[in-house]
Amino acid sequence: MKQTMFVIGAVMMQMLPMNGAFAARCMEISRTNDGVSLNTLVGSYVSAPSCCSNYSSTPTFFLLPGVNNPALSSDLAFSLYGSAYVGFKSCNTCSGAATRKAIDITYKGATCSTGMYECVAPSCSDCSDGSWTAGNTGYQKKQVAYCVCGVCKKNYQYRCAANYYGSSTNGTSGCRACPNGGKSQAGSTSITSCYLSTGTSASDVTGSYQYTGNCYYKQ
Repeated sequence: MKQTMFVIGAVMMQMLPMNGAFAARCMEISRTNDGVSLNTLVGSYVSAPSCCSNYSSTPTFFLLPGVNNPALSSDLAFSLYGSAYVGFKSCNTCSGAATRKAIDITYKGATCSTGMYECVAPSCSDCSDGSWTAGNTGYQKKQVAYCVCGVCKKNYQYRCAANYYGSSTNGTSGCRACPNGGKSQAGSTSITSCYLSTGTSASDVTGSYQYTGNCYYKQ
């Protein structure tokens, strides 16, 4: 497959490889590695590919003549002088279970190769959250799962058990029992969620009594 190369000023432009019956259309697209100048020109930047551990630091831009508003999936697409630029950073090494995939540009109905690569991650199987279970006294824990670049990562979240209040990041500290045998729902974070339930007996200098409704603590 042939490629045509030419120089405009100090910027090298490279025609994209020909592609089937639409070769002539793909040959209209030019390429420049002068990403720094273009970044400055538009006051923006091309982001690093997702799930990529090693990528080109300088973006490559492609010039699509006569396309003012390209409907393209890319990190950066903008119009300039009646044409459109599309910018990419190419990934050399993908993270996790992600694999490299060639980036193509659809231009005037033609699918044109860019010679650039992105990372595509598969979905994770058996990667769902668990249920809240009892942990240390006054604590509950739940296994939380999340998919990162096709790899299921798991860790634990913690909260206070019923009749306790507060917050915890380790399941061993941060939760306190509600005062005077008070009650609360699991996950309560404030003492104002603690209460003495209906029928609880109490006494003070005036005598003995029972609560006729749930009596919540104040801060």
